Amino acid sequence: MFENNLIFSLVLSIVVVGSFYLFSSKELSFKKNEQKNEFLLLFALIFSLSFIMKCISSKSDSVPTINNPQISSSLSHSSRPPF
Repeated sequence: MFENNLIFSLVLSIVVVGSFYLFSSKELSFKKNEQKNEFLLLFALIFSLSFIMKCISSKSDSVPTINNPQISSSLSHSSRPPF
């Protein structure tokens, strides 16, 4: 489930924003519009950063290696270009 980058970022963002709302709802004395903007900004920031970090970390794991002896033997000295 968490192998998909979008789902992982979405779940992480919802958990962080939800916990931020629960722990700071009593302390925030903003207007409703400013509080809503703060939560949206926090959600967008966490979502984008976690998505980028997850993409970068999963790219290094998924580099395929080709071990095919037919491909390496097909390029002999006679089939290479002269330059």
